[in-house]
Amino acid sequence: LGPAGTRIAKPLRLSMKDWLFNITGECGYDTAWDNEATSFGSRIFLPLFFASAAAAVVWVSWATRADEELSDAPSLPKKERMYHLDFARIVGVCCVVVEHSGGSMYSHHDVLFVLQWVMPYLFLVSGMCFAMSSTPLWFYLVRLSIVLVIGVSMNWIADAARGKDWRHDFGDTIFQMFYVVFLIVFAVLGAPLRHALKWRQGTPDAPSSTTIKGIAAVHGLVCLVGFTFLAFDVPIVNVPAERGIESWKGRAKVIFDNSSAIMGMTGGCFFLVALACVVRASPWHTWILLAAIYIPRAVSPFAFAGVPHNADLFFFGMAMARWRIKGKAIIATFVSSYWPLVVTSLVIFLTPEVTGRCDLHPPQTAWLRFRFYFIELVLVVCFVAGAFRVSDPWGWTGWLTTWALFAYVTHVAWHRLLPTPYGAVVTYLSIVPFWLVHKAIAAGSFGMPANAGSSRPEGAAQIRYSTPTSLGNSYA
Repeated sequence: LGPAGTRIAKPLRLSMKDWLFNITGECGYDTAWDNEATSFGSRIFLPLFFASAAAAVVWVSWATRADEELSDAPSLPKKERMYHLDFARIVGVCCVVVEHSGGSMYSHHDVLFVLQWVMPYLFLVSGMCFAMSSTPLWFYLVRLSIVLVIGVSMNWIADAARGKDWRHDFGDTIFQMFYVVFLIVFAVLGAPLRHALKWRQGTPDAPSSTTIKGIAAVHGLVCLVGFTFLAFDVPIVNVPAERGIESWKGRAKVIFDNSSAIMGMTGGCFFLVALACVVRASPWHTWILLAAIYIPRAVSPFAFAGVPHNADLFFFGMAMARWRIKGKAIIATFVSSYWPLVVTSLVIFLTPEVTGRCDLHPPQTAWLRFRFYFIELVLVVCFVAGAFRVSDPWGWTGWLTTWALFAYVTHVAWHRLLPTPYGAVVTYLSIVPFWLVHKAIAAGSFGMPANAGSSRPEGAAQIRYSTPTSLGNSYA
């Protein structure tokens, strides 16, 4: 940040190396975007776009009222384990461990599309699990708080052991546990929406109650207030200028400068879901919501846009726990049958010489942002359509999910206590004790009947784990 907290932008570099990948640059908070969320064009476009999306939600509900596919209930049987949710969490945590343990170059160069699926899937799955869970909100928050306290305590012990001045930068001590902080905030904000989604799924044809209309009205008001402040280019939350983007206060300053746009865009997505509950949800509403999430991101970027984008995906995940996406069967069949073509298409959209955390700070131009978010959109659609569904014949997901929770909570502490890369080595080797305990339980060594009630192949014990994970359960 420059004087008085102003942002100094980096120019885009052009390098005519080939016809497709001819732009080099780096995504960052100081990116020189071709448009910004606070520009005059964005202040006109965003309110009109979300007003059009709301009108589309109402029109689609009316136009498809007689459609046989109108039911928004998931097509999966009740209590069927959705193993792709488990694997998304497990593999996502494995990638996060690498990123936070000194191995950030794989995300810096977006290897294997990690920027477009690791954090999006973690928040998407968290939203789905929260919406599917019947756990009372207070108990859900208690579990999250326990995980938060343990994780922050581990980081604090590591910082204190290293002599780090944690008192003046406690945000860095919280570090990866901000994910849990976000889940707590999203759960509180999303609790009324969870009620509305569950009610609408159980009564797809009933007139909406006053409570459901009230939920939609509140979120519509939040969206309206955000765009009103944006129209006058006034942030809703104004914090003092901070020098140094590396400090948590400096980053908060950048985020709060765009608080009106965040409130309008994220509040708008929230409102669209609530409005669909009022007017009777349709599978087409999923596509409207996806458009409301991704089009504004491509058109109106701002620094740290990844933070509210994760909130959008959390609430989208809540909706997808109760809705179906139009064309679900076709998408799942096509992707599972022709996945080499899908992967090849995504590779063409890659921007290999645009480096940095483009998921957190969008790329410089609309064309680059379209390419980046198109890859994420395809991966999200494939995920919610069930194209990535997997099985678990050997019963691994239970103990791996438990290990993933342990790894997420402790990996930063290990990295700060040990030289690179030994922190990551310790975290990954910790999987061995979890596997040994799983084998012991499967063999009945702890007094539990081996393979009780299992219909799996011989040696593949079916063990039901009850993990107090902040990510919820994966049963639908």
